[in-house]
Amino acid sequence: MRAATTGASMAVGAGLGIIFTGISSHWLLNSAIPTYSVKKLAESFNGYLKRREEMIAKGHLSDADVERVNFERDIATRIGAPLLGAFSFASGAVMMTNILNPAAVTGFPIGSIIGGNPLLEGVWFFGNGMVCFKTSYDFFMIALDGQEDVEKMVKEIKGLLPQAS
Repeated sequence: MRAATTGASMAVGAGLGIIFTGISSHWLLNSAIPTYSVKKLAESFNGYLKRREEMIAKGHLSDADVERVNFERDIATRIGAPLLGAFSFASGAVMMTNILNPAAVTGFPIGSIIGGNPLLEGVWFFGNGMVCFKTSYDFFMIALDGQEDVEKMVKEIKGLLPQAS
């Protein structure tokens, strides 16, 4: 059941990401600002849930509030995080394709600064695409929180990568 829900959420998120970044060449819609904004909102909601979970641990909430917090956490990890992760990934993928298939960046002030210069537009799309990919990773890690086998695999992969000091 969870895999089907996650798959459907990812398909919808990917569709929204492609539509959102594909509807205009305006710099705002072809930047990481929408994805980053959604990430900040999600972090705020996750902080709210953590505070509520601490209150549960201390016994300060009623049974009804406990059920509500559990439901909110379940929705956030099973639907919200995969959907937002897919949106972020699709947005980044569209921006990466704009590097190879040049699209003009329009809109004041960014369009005036880099508009018409393929090199600067490529740098714009690459940088914003990478931010979107990193944001999608963060959302997928929220969705996979508590999955011991996945957490073990991620730790093993991270162990193979060089660490910054």
